[in-house]
Amino acid sequence: RDDVPPGLEAWLAKLLARLRVQHEMPEAAPAPASSSRADADSAALDAHVPDEIEALLAQVQLAYEQQSRLIRGIGHDFKSPLASILRSSEALATGEFGEMTADQAETCRLIAESARHLMAIAQALYSVGDAGEDATRFGHTVVDVREVLARTVDAHRSAVAAKGLQLTASVCSGGPLPVCAAQGTVERIIGNVLHNAVKFTFEGGISVTCTADDAFIDIAIEDTGIGIPADELGSIGAEFVRGSNSDDISGSGVGLAVVRHLLERVGGSLAATSELGRGSRFTIRMPLAHDACEDEPA
Repeated sequence: RDDVPPGLEAWLAKLLARLRVQHEMPEAAPAPASSSRADADSAALDAHVPDEIEALLAQVQLAYEQQSRLIRGIGHDFKSPLASILRSSEALATGEFGEMTADQAETCRLIAESARHLMAIAQALYSVGDAGEDATRFGHTVVDVREVLARTVDAHRSAVAAKGLQLTASVCSGGPLPVCAAQGTVERIIGNVLHNAVKFTFEGGISVTCTADDAFIDIAIEDTGIGIPADELGSIGAEFVRGSNSDDISGSGVGLAVVRHLLERVGGSLAATSELGRGSRFTIRMPLAHDACEDEPA
């Protein structure tokens, strides 16, 4: 193009060549030889453009950290007053400060329900910001997925029992299953998916299975819940996106978004299948660590 600065096209071609080598990409057809003026301009760009890219990346990193802190702060600031509203309205509704009329008690109950819904949103905001903080502050460490999975399943047993559901778990047998992740990341990944399964299941049960090979560990969490409409399955996991059949169930639609974000940080993935009215299956995949973890953000 005529508006491309002199030498930039040649510099970009060299950068593309480096990327091809790094990612084993096939080479494109060779371009015509550059003039000596273009070669000189390309050499000048080699000296300056990388520094400019580093400066831009530093700005992006700073903006990302500031955004995470802001979102986390908003979630935290909302939680305390909402907790007070919730406690006060529940106390009034249960007659702790004296008998109320039926209409008054119902009004307090509605206030409490709204406060719970806002608390869930505040917690979701806190989680989104916290995920960003985790990504920038903490380095990789070796985490035993088998131990985390067993602990997380046990932590959800009371919630499952309270809804009259069945919970079956088959944790991988054998020795430790190490992955490289920030502290708490694996527990949050499994916990968020399991929490969703409990929340959207009202009869039947939830099963957790674990399989592993030499490269990956797969954790499948399957429920007999409300399921996800087929045309909406692809968008589940985007921030603040919820299934159209879940409007009467509290939540803000960020739990799976946090899961996907954290899995990206550890090189993993989340796959989902579902049948409306019959349940869903979410499979968490994470790469196993065979060497020492690099000291990089997770």
